[in-house]
Amino acid sequence: MKKQLSKIFFILFSISTLYAQSKVKVLKDGIPLFNCTATEITAKAPTKAEMRAAERKVSEHYRLVYNLKKVYPFSKKAGALYTQLSNEMKTYTKKDKDQYFKKREKELFAEYEETLKQFTVSQGKLLILLIDRETSTNTYDIIKGLKSWRSAFLWQTVARLFGSNLKAEYDPQNDANHYEIEQIIKNEIEI
Repeated sequence: MKKQLSKIFFILFSISTLYAQSKVKVLKDGIPLFNCTATEITAKAPTKAEMRAAERKVSEHYRLVYNLKKVYPFSKKAGALYTQLSNEMKTYTKKDKDQYFKKREKELFAEYEETLKQFTVSQGKLLILLIDRETSTNTYDIIKGLKSWRSAFLWQTVARLFGSNLKAEYDPQNDANHYEIEQIIKNEIEI
């Protein structure tokens, strides 16, 4: 806008000095004084479709912020639990690992099952991505490592029925949605 105004001013100044040199008044300090007609510059009003799209984008952003605030604490807990379980299970034999994991699984289900059942599908998708963010391992590989490939396959099938993917990897450098999630976490959640 300023560039356009400066171009207009330069053109008007040039025209006025070329064609009306005798009509230009010069002030005492040497600055030329000339009259310009007023020009009104207005922007094109957005269409209704553009307004709805902008409102939808703002609404989606606030919904994402809400969902992240709800899901993020669980992803932090899941990352810490995964690290703890991985370290503890390294010391056990195969038979002891299975018994220990079954015991821990029952405890975790008792503690978190009701809360996690109340999550929406979009919150579940976010949880899958954030667990990958916290552990640097996708959810499918976590289930496969802690339980079995059959269990991982079963849960992947269930996730696919709901439009999700346990093999989804969090990549804020190459995915615009993941970048937006990362910015919200850094600027609005982890402050």
